[in-house]
Amino acid sequence: MSNFVNIDRENSGDYLKLLFVVSKLSALFSDSSIPYIHYRIVENIFCKCFNASNLSRSDTAFDAKYNSMGIGLKTFICDKDSKSEKIAEFNQLSKDIQNFRGKELAEKLAEYRNARIELAKRTYGISESLYHIVARQEKKLILFETDYAPINVDNIKLIRGNDKSLHFEDGQNIYSYNHSKSTLFRKFTIPQNHFVLDI
Repeated sequence: MSNFVNIDRENSGDYLKLLFVVSKLSALFSDSSIPYIHYRIVENIFCKCFNASNLSRSDTAFDAKYNSMGIGLKTFICDKDSKSEKIAEFNQLSKDIQNFRGKELAEKLAEYRNARIELAKRTYGISESLYHIVARQEKKLILFETDYAPINVDNIKLIRGNDKSLHFEDGQNIYSYNHSKSTLFRKFTIPQNHFVLDI
């Protein structure tokens, strides 16, 4: 799996430098000790520094394309060792899935999510994919990569569900779905081999 911190360092790049500067500047308009970086800024910095194609405004499954790799870029506050973050919205498909519940709903969500990933791969000539994460904590950024795998439909197991949400896992990742917002979330866990950028 690609490690963009190492790529940046090997090429004497500006990625870490720019993340550091933007994080420091956030103190001008925020009293929080957690750096504030808008996700669009991370997308633009990443694409500029790694000469990647910016797909973030094309309403596709990936935010960037680096060589033949699709990249999902996530930026969020993570004050623990994990955080659930939005990975897909199903507003246009909400009528199709509103009557499903339980495992049938999880399977339908997986079907739509996986189809969207496959469409993006075909459209942009992507052969592999991963998530690049910038997790924000007090006075530091945590950077790491993790899988961008489709949901394993055959391995779906329910965790819990009610009229507001559904929680399920596929043996690799844990997902949750918010009925009212038609939004799918995935739990991202900080790995042991993460990189810390002190701010």
